Parts: sequence; C-alpha cells; structure tokens
Amino acid sequence: MRRPSLTRLRRRLPRLGAKLQLGQGLKRAKRLLLNQRGDGVHSPFAFGLIHRVIRNRRPYYCFAPLREELRVRARSLSQEALRSPTALELIYRLLQELRPSEVAYRAAAVSMLPCYLEQSGLPCLELESQTQELAPRSCLILESWPTEGTELDELTSQLQELCQQSPELMLFVHLPRPRFGRQLEQLRAELQPQLVLDLLDLQLWFFDPSLTPSRYKAVY
Repeated sequence: MRRPSLTRLRRRLPRLGAKLQLGQGLKRAKRLLLNQRGDGVHSPFAFGLIHRVIRNRRPYYCFAPLREELRVRARSLSQEALRSPTALELIYRLLQELRPSEVAYRAAAVSMLPCYLEQSGLPCLELESQTQELAPRSCLILESWPTEGTELDELTSQLQELCQQSPELMLFVHLPRPRFGRQLEQLRAELQPQLVLDLLDLQLWFFDPSLTPSRYKAVY
C-alpha cells in the first residue's frame, strides 16, 4: 500500500480541520434545536442556569475592552487557552449568577482567563499545591489540565480532597480538543459530580448533595 506523501498530507490538513469544525457545528446546531431554552431539563437548578445565563448573552460593561485585549493577544495565547470571547464571557456571567465564595483556577501559561476573573469582583486565586484548601461553596476553573500520567493522577487526588472539604464545590472544565473527551470522562467518573452540564467545549460540574443526580447536554 502506498503511503501518502508529505505534500498530500499537507493538502489534507485543511480539509480535516474543516470536517472537525463542521462536526462541532452540527453538534451545536442539534443541541440548539433540541434544547434551545432548557426544555426537557427536569432539574430546576439546571433549567435556571440554561434559561437565565447560558442562553442569555447579555453584555457587561467590561466585555468590550476585554474583547479588544483578546483580539490583540490572540496569537500569543497558549494552545490550550480559551480563545472564544463567548466562552470567557459565559464563565464571567456564571460567576455573577452563582456568586461563589471564592474562585480558584488553573490557567494556561498565556491566558486571558485571569483578566476576566479580575473583573468579576470575586476573590480569585491560582490553584497550586495539592494541600491547598478552598472555602465552602467555591468555584474551581480548569482551563488547562494534564490529560495523562502522574500529573493527572495528582490532580484527581487534589480534586477529590477539595470535594470532601467543600461539598458544594462547583467545577468548570475546559475541553480544548475533542480527543481529550475520554480523559475528561475518566476524571468525571472519579469525582462523581451530582449534576453535569455538558456544553461541548465546557463542562460544568456541581457537587452539591442537595441537587438531583443528573446530566444534561446544552449549548451556549
């Protein structure tokens, strides 16, 4: 069997990228049709988030200058960093709605996430050591996270400790590439959140034991 030449592979790469974008676009369109306003979601908490926040793109005053800064810095951001202003603005709106006691995060090396968090008015800190403690009802945002090996095991152990310390923990996980989906599912199986909102490239996990165990697919 003839192996494709390097030239042919280079020609195919844009087509493969276009197919991936088309696949994501079709998934997003399907979710918009099936769950445009949160219909079919039986959890009042999840329905409220979808209806009031996820599907509501109301602007805040800080969004315009942050979008301009994001546009200027776009090429210098790390590969795994959040690049969509819509995603970053959604995280900001979720924080304004949920008002966690504090926000901890693991950002990419070069990221716009800290800039958005600074504007939230909430106490924010970078997640560092495995023994770090969080206040009750905190929100943890993983923009960048290891997907295999010892680092992933250590992060899983750290998150398990945090879930025990703060049973009302909220966890927002960024999925930079679809191929990391299997590792993300493994992490979810280890942590067992009560409620999961799957937004394609973002997942929102809630550990509050008072919530009905459920999982919903939505889109923003």
